[in-house]
Amino acid sequence: QNEPTNNAAWEACVLSPQEEADFLGEHLGPTLRKQHPEVSIFVYDDSKHLLKKYVDTTLAHPKAADFVYGAAFHWYTGDLFENVAAVHKKFPKLTLLPSEATYERRMWDPHMTEAYADWRFGEGYAHDIIGDLNAGAAGWIDWNLLLEVSGGPNHVGNVCDAAMVADVMAQRLDRHPQYYFVGHFSKFIPPGS
Repeated sequence: QNEPTNNAAWEACVLSPQEEADFLGEHLGPTLRKQHPEVSIFVYDDSKHLLKKYVDTTLAHPKAADFVYGAAFHWYTGDLFENVAAVHKKFPKLTLLPSEATYERRMWDPHMTEAYADWRFGEGYAHDIIGDLNAGAAGWIDWNLLLEVSGGPNHVGNVCDAAMVADVMAQRLDRHPQYYFVGHFSKFIPPGS
């Protein structure tokens, strides 16, 4: 479940920590283990502010805990690296994965109507990558590597920026600062480190 705390305009389902743990323990976990044992389950997948509460609840659940490989989280509520570090300290074998970050239109210069290259977007990615890795994360995933210049496609108007932006009409592909920052980390952090 993506963003169990967000009553979003897109496809979503709000779940409390207990509801998520119950669903995993009673339904999703047993079904996936039977039909697709190679699939790993990451719980939560929402902003860092409630990471500890959801992980604690799920890993205390008598059935759900057996199906958990890791916990995924987003950056939208701020740094909160201390929450990632606290979960890592309490559950050192749990794989922690930042699974979504992007600069939504609400974070853009208010005068901009299309996705644009802004160096602070790359710096923001670097700040979050370093903070999450230092707090115990095992990796870092961007939400979208490529979008149209409009910030989509997106059927509910939740437009965003991306590492690469395609201007389809002009037949042009622009690399934004996030592309270079993610590339730098990818080049210099060896797999498994």
